[in-house]
Amino acid sequence: MKYVLKFILVFAALTAVQSAATAAGNLETEMKNAKKSQWEGFERYDFKFDGKNAVFVSPKVPRKDRAWVMRPAFFGAFPKADKELLKRGFYLAYLDLTHRYASPSAVADADKFYDFAVNKCGLSKKAALEGLSRGGAFSLAWANSSPSKFSAVYVDAPVCDFLVWPGLKRKKLLENLMKEWGISSMEGFSGNPLDNLENFAKSGVPLLLIAGDSDKTVPYESNGKIYVERFKKSGGNVKTIIKKGCDHHPHGLDDPTAIVEFIEKAYPDGK
Repeated sequence: MKYVLKFILVFAALTAVQSAATAAGNLETEMKNAKKSQWEGFERYDFKFDGKNAVFVSPKVPRKDRAWVMRPAFFGAFPKADKELLKRGFYLAYLDLTHRYASPSAVADADKFYDFAVNKCGLSKKAALEGLSRGGAFSLAWANSSPSKFSAVYVDAPVCDFLVWPGLKRKKLLENLMKEWGISSMEGFSGNPLDNLENFAKSGVPLLLIAGDSDKTVPYESNGKIYVERFKKSGGNVKTIIKKGCDHHPHGLDDPTAIVEFIEKAYPDGK
């Protein structure tokens, strides 16, 4: 009986290794026609996904759970946390939704990309979501639309109210937003992240919000602060880090440990 049990344990271990190898092979297979290069010392794949710019960056030693971090905007900007997560075995993914203003069609495009990453490339069914500025608006909207897809969400100086940013002063950007949403006026607009958060809040998925208290572009008082208050009131699990004297830039933290550990904590058993 002892030898039978040992055989079962060894077989299970080998099966797990084989499954991981198969998942790795899936990503390699799907990326065979991608443009290959190096990013910060890691293998980078650039490709088009439904006509949109997309990127995968592979860690040198992937985690067993194939955990990944998804950026919907500004690939490569303020990358300290991304680089450290890659070192710790996370995949990094990107789909360019920068100028989509968290619209329903943009969320639908992100859902398709998520399905591709999970079902074709073998990545974890739970992604960590990372959004800076307007990418934060998209991240919050997507998390509210499909919270079950995410293990954790990190946003940095996020746009939470499009009437503040781009607002009426940035007319061209506002026109682009209305075109993306298919509307002719902002009167009665109901698509702001701070008005659409209950699904996300009630899901229990943890949120980390970092912002500067002197942000002149996306003021914390009229964006992140209101979002956090409403998120907590709806039962949300949120941690905030407010940087004293910091404007909209730089995003992130000089020492990204708090960001990295927040994301790692959401994947407790997958190393």
